[in-house]
Amino acid sequence: MKNPAPLALVLSLSLILASARPAPAASLADAGRGFLAELETPETARIAILEKIAALPEDGRRVVTAEAGGAVYGFSAEPAPFDRDDDVRLQLEVAAQRVNEMRARRALLIYLNRKDLGKERYRYREALGDALSSYYGARGVAGIQTAAGVADGWVAALVWLAGAGADIPRAAPPDIEENYCASLYENEARVLFGAGRYAEALPMFKHLHDHKWANIGAYLDASECFLRNGEPGECRKLLAELTATLGEDMTTDDFVRTGRLFREAGDRASALAAFETARTLFHEGK
Repeated sequence: MKNPAPLALVLSLSLILASARPAPAASLADAGRGFLAELETPETARIAILEKIAALPEDGRRVVTAEAGGAVYGFSAEPAPFDRDDDVRLQLEVAAQRVNEMRARRALLIYLNRKDLGKERYRYREALGDALSSYYGARGVAGIQTAAGVADGWVAALVWLAGAGADIPRAAPPDIEENYCASLYENEARVLFGAGRYAEALPMFKHLHDHKWANIGAYLDASECFLRNGEPGECRKLLAELTATLGEDMTTDDFVRTGRLFREAGDRASALAAFETARTLFHEGK
């Protein structure tokens, strides 16, 4: 037997081969019904989960949560990866099962904490899932159970917790704030920014600003987003706020970039001041 490929390699292969996978032999509803029956999931839970599956949009992420019979469930699925080489296909399936277990677990944690955290304040689900995974990863969740498998051309995973999670500690905003903002910035806002999708990135940067997240890189990226989006006045305003609040923590490179943005935004005096500060810091080795 060949040695299993590392997970990172398997996931990369999964992305490469995704476009070549055949259409699933069954609908997600039919595959989910069979998968849940194999697990002997209680009938009330099966009905609740399948109702949620039926309401999923065609092009959305196939993740649902449900509460039934005194337990909470998270379910995630995707079309099974395909490859003509059986060893590669099995490795891809194992990787896909891990990914869907993670998605189902995150959906479950969001469901358990949503009422306490506020839907609008933590509206970006991927970042919230990251923050909650980090929070509970350090504490564990007693009693959580997971199962995953392949059914009728779909990879599916189920995560559940008896007692509707009544005994687990709930995360409070101070517990997840830093990880939520960091995840949203690094994994979503910066990705859009790097791709030049400034209009799409701006709402995320505004959201971070509402959280009063003091991050120099986020300030600079948001300022540039305003500039590229045709709002030089907002760019100048944010740069001025940055230098006033975090100027003591800024490096030479930070001030050089600030000067360039000020110059492009039409504020020559502020640009010269930023470049002068950058020169001073450079000579001080900062």
